[in-house]
Amino acid sequence: MSKPVDRVKEDALDLPPSERAELAHLLIESLGSEDDPAVTDDALAHEIERRAERAEILEEIAIAEQQIARGEMVDHETARATLLRRIRA
Repeated sequence: MSKPVDRVKEDALDLPPSERAELAHLLIESLGSEDDPAVTDDALAHEIERRAERAEILEEIAIAEQQIARGEMVDHETARATLLRRIRA
C-alpha cells in the first residue's frame, strides 16, 4: 500500500467503533456494485448493518467494562446484557 493509504488506515483504526462502521459504510457505497453483479445493494446493506450493530455492541461492552473496572455499580440488566453480548460477539 502507498504511504497515504497507510496513514488513512492508521487514522481510521484510531476511530471509535461506531465511526469506523460509518466510514466503512461510506467506502463500500463508493465502490458501487455495477462492476460486479455478485455484489448487490441488499447484500452490502445487510453486511453494513451487521457490522454497525457489532460495533455498537462492542462499544457498549467497553463502556460497561470501564464502569466495572472503576468499581461503579452496574445494574443487573446491564451486567447481564453485557455478558450475553460478549458471549455472542
